[in-house]
Formats: sequence, C-alpha cells, structure tokens
Amino acid sequence: DVLATAILAAFLTAVALFMLYVSFGLGGGVAALAGAVFVAIPAILAWIWGLVDYWNDYLVVTNLRVFAQEKVLLFYEARQTTQIEQVQNVDKETPFWGRTLGYSHIKVLTSGATKLISFKYARRAQEITDAIMEHREARTLHRQATSRKSIFEALEGRYGITLTLPRRVW
Repeated sequence: DVLATAILAAFLTAVALFMLYVSFGLGGGVAALAGAVFVAIPAILAWIWGLVDYWNDYLVVTNLRVFAQEKVLLFYEARQTTQIEQVQNVDKETPFWGRTLGYSHIKVLTSGATKLISFKYARRAQEITDAIMEHREARTLHRQATSRKSIFEALEGRYGITLTLPRRVW
C-alpha cells in the first residue's frame, strides 16, 4: 500500500533526523550518527519504492476498452481489461487521506469475465469515471446505429428499393 509505505518512510526519516540532532547537538558521537544513517537509508529506499510503485500503475480508457495494469517492481504484474460495452457501473471511493491528498479509488463493474477492475490512487477520478461512462454510451449508440444500418441495407437488397435518408438517421 503506497500510503503505508509513505507513512513508514516519514516515520523512519523523523527518527533519523532526531538521531542526527542527538549526535551533533548533544554530543552523541559516532554511534548516534551511525544509527541515524542506519535508519535514514531504509527510509529513503522505502520512499523511493513507494514512488516507483505508484508511477508504474496505469489505467487506460479508450473508446473501445478499459485497461488497468498494476506492477510491483520485480515481483509481479497484473493486467485487467474489458470492452467498454461490458461496463455496468463505475464506483469512485474517496477515503479520508484521498480527500486530503487528492486521490480516489476507482472500481469498474463489468458484465464480462472480468467482473471488477479496480484502480487505486487515481487523480482526477471524476473525470475518469465520466469519460468511461461517456465512451460506453457512445459505443452503445454506435452499435445500435450500425445494427439499424445493416438491417436497412438488407431490406433494400431484398426488395430492390433504394431510399435516401437524412444523414442524422445513422
């Protein structure tokens, strides 16, 4: 969890800074300085790990698909994808820290084999949920228009009648 990693890194950094203060301010010497370095290095590494873990997760929304990828560096990679027509609902959950730091968790509920696509720590979540629903609606209308056009063309071919309809019908 990125938030837990960030809190751990902040705590370890505070401990390291306190140990540095003790070593230089109160004459703690080399032992306190070594302890500060011993705590500071894992804190910095945890902070960098959290940033890399956050930056390598992707949520891609196109007019045809919703695609989420989560990577944990050197451990695993998970991908979830669904066609935009299969999206049933999009839920946005904003925890306390999300309101404070400006992120939300997004859950895309689908009717296909992938029942749930979840994406954590998304910025501009309302724009993302609106885009998914707009693309779904546009794709549904396109499919309906294509279906109507194919039926119309089949009837024209069967009966040999050619009608010119206004462009907006399709």
